[in-house]
Amino acid sequence: MRYYVLWHDGTKYGPIDLVGLADWVREGRVSPTTQLEEVETCRRYPASTVPGLFGQLSSATAPIGPTLESAMRGENLVGMSWAAGFLGLVMCPFVGPVVGIVFAKQAQRLANPGAKAALVFNVALLGLSVFSILFAIFVVGWWHAQT
Repeated sequence: MRYYVLWHDGTKYGPIDLVGLADWVREGRVSPTTQLEEVETCRRYPASTVPGLFGQLSSATAPIGPTLESAMRGENLVGMSWAAGFLGLVMCPFVGPVVGIVFAKQAQRLANPGAKAALVFNVALLGLSVFSILFAIFVVGWWHAQT
């Protein structure tokens, strides 16, 4: 049987036979949740449903570290973290950095190397937002005391 491997963005790779698919599993390019499409029937299902595909992996041949698919998700999370921080500068100084911190922490969990810079940026932005609000409160209080 031959398959297409469907990436999360809709890109199709293949066709590939079961032996090649098993190689991709060992390389970390295909995970149990990766969608496959049969070439002959166009039927789609997760790779985990292919008999023996993941049961054949021993600890010696199992992928080490994050798979390519999880690394890609980490890249998306880093991008969303930066975007949330920049939107926080323009629109909402507290919500943007907090959302950015959450995305950066998720990307860190996926071992994405760009997550640390995004996390530092959003934490600094949150600190700047708190400082700005406290400064504004102090200035308004001082101004009221003078008048």
